[in-house]
Amino acid sequence: DIFLPVVWLLAAAGIVLLIDLFTEESERQTMPVFFTALGGVLLSFVSLNPYWDAQPVLVMRGAMLVDPYATYLITAILTGTAISMFASISYVRRIGISLTDFLCTLLLAASGMVLLVVSNDLIMVFLSIELLSFCVYVLTGMNGRSSKSAEGAMKYFIMGGLASGVMVMGMAALYGVTGEIGLREIGEKLALI
Repeated sequence: DIFLPVVWLLAAAGIVLLIDLFTEESERQTMPVFFTALGGVLLSFVSLNPYWDAQPVLVMRGAMLVDPYATYLITAILTGTAISMFASISYVRRIGISLTDFLCTLLLAASGMVLLVVSNDLIMVFLSIELLSFCVYVLTGMNGRSSKSAEGAMKYFIMGGLASGVMVMGMAALYGVTGEIGLREIGEKLALI
């Protein structure tokens, strides 16, 4: 139940890919692909309804925390995703990239953001940031005809790899000092030092 926003985003991304796979003409698939992706975002938004006034819920042995603040941030992410989808249709057509690839990558990036918002331990933080950054690498380099796009994606990939390495080293140091991976437990142990 708590995973429904992410499940709807991932399901919409999969259905968008299936529509692209089984439709031969790219012009005929534009509207079904767009409305399927938008439907996934809307279903994710609707699945948040039980959590607006709910008490904080820990799941996966404390790896994820869903509370009203996380619900608010997920709503902001889904709203931004829907606005990005509407705003990007003409741009995607103008530069000549596949709308299916763009929307699928955008939905996967949104799922990484949603997972980051509800992360409550170091492992989930790392995994969700990596999912998000991988999708942003792809979005940066999606315009294959532009040398600037390829250059930007390569630079972003190199800088992202270095940043991930530094982040893992910092997380390892936190774990070494506190012996915990939960964010609350780390905060409690660091307060005692």
